[in-house]
This record gives sequence, C-alpha cells and structure tokens, in this order.
Amino acid sequence: MNHQQESVIHYNASCFMAGLIRDYLVLKGVRAPIVFQCHCNLDTNLSNRIADFMFRRVCKLVDIVCVLNSASYKTASRYHSNVKYIPNFVETLYRNEPKVSTTLKKICFVGRACRSKGIIEFIEAGKIRTDLQFHIVGPIENSISSLCHTNNFKIWGAQPHEKVIEILKDMDAYILPSYSEGFPLGVLEAMSCGLPVIATDVGSISDMIEDKGGILIPQKSSDAIVEALEKIEDPDVRQNMAEFNVSKVRNEYLIDKVINQLQDVYDQ
Repeated sequence: MNHQQESVIHYNASCFMAGLIRDYLVLKGVRAPIVFQCHCNLDTNLSNRIADFMFRRVCKLVDIVCVLNSASYKTASRYHSNVKYIPNFVETLYRNEPKVSTTLKKICFVGRACRSKGIIEFIEAGKIRTDLQFHIVGPIENSISSLCHTNNFKIWGAQPHEKVIEILKDMDAYILPSYSEGFPLGVLEAMSCGLPVIATDVGSISDMIEDKGGILIPQKSSDAIVEALEKIEDPDVRQNMAEFNVSKVRNEYLIDKVINQLQDVYDQ
C-alpha cells in the first residue's frame, strides 16, 4: 500500500480473536503511522491465549493504541508503550440545566434488550417496584417482552435516535445492568439528558459517572437495582447527580473536546 508521507491510518479494531487475525493481516502491509482504536473492553476480549498472542502481534505494527476506559488503558499498556484514552462523544448537551422531578417515577433502559445487557435483572426489579414505571427502549425479543406482564412496564421497541432522546428527557433515572461494556453510548446520552445513572461497574462506566453521577451496582442482581433506586428517591440526591453528569459531559464528552484529543494523537 502506498500512502502520502503526511497520511495517518486510523484503524478501528475488532478486538475479538478472529478479528485480531484479520487486523494483523490488513495492517502488516501498511507503511504509514497507524492509530489502532479499540472500542471494546480489552480485559474481556483478550481472554484466551490466541487473542492475547494476536493482540501482541498487532501492537508491534501500530504507533498508538487508543482505548475507551481506564481498565483497557492498563491492559493495553502491558502490550504497547504509547496508549491513549479517547472516550466516545455526543454532539450536543441535551439538557443544559437539569431539573429533576420531586418524585421518582419513570425508569428507563435503552439498548438491545438481551440477557447480556442485564435486561432480566431490570425486569425483575420492575416486578418488585410496581410503584415505578419501567420503560424499555430498543430491539426486544418476544421471549423477553413476555416477561413484562405487570402493568408498570412500557415496551417502546426500536426507535429513531431523536425519539430516544425525547424519551430520555422525560425519564427520572437510567439503568444499565450490563455484564460487559466498552464505552456505552446510552449511558453517555442519559448523562447528557441530566439523568442519574444506575449501572454495573463494567467498561468505562465508573470513569463516566465516578461516585457522583449515579450508583454502581454488582452484576446479575435485581436486589442491587432495587436498593439503588431507594437511594435516589430523594430529589436532592438526583439533582446533584444530574448536575454532575451534565457538567461531566460538557467538560469531557462533547464532540469538540474529543476531536481535539484525536487531533493531538494525529499530530503526535
């Protein structure tokens, strides 16, 4: 492959074992600086010897490895000496000055409603807290939606992005009980809408909400979701979380902030 001297190759990694083999075969012939972007959680994806071996081989070909969370940063640093943390971004703040409702009422999950995203635990929590409305936005199988047989569930199904944001703005809290994540855009958009976040401590979520924008919970525990909901009943608690999340997005996750970080990487 021939590239002009000023070219930089920004390559989005697959991270999974078979994909890493493909990545190596593609990149070994490149004669330009390579930025290797990992959109996954490396601890999860480098879970066997072949994936470990192939990632190590790929790292010898590239100039910079970019990752989405601090856990992946630590992992990638064992393979490469030049690792950068570049988060995902949103194009705008969806709510500049959040104002929470006095009563916690509407709870939302956004994404593919499958077991690995913790949707079963979300539904179980909804069956316990029947005084709250539990909203599920995103593709959902009939076998999952059939579990939502109490009156406090609303199944929206897949929606256009504009509608998703409209729904989020009408919610009181966002929940993502996922088993594995890289940098979940749903959490980022919920933060931009000024919502408190209840989520499992996976991927970049603890980097995003820290200990101020919501509550981190263990995986596979509907009881933990219920306990977290009790902790955010107080509107003052939710207001503080909402303000932190909007501020965090404004300062770190807007598109211009992230593009500037990428430009610094390219300049390097």
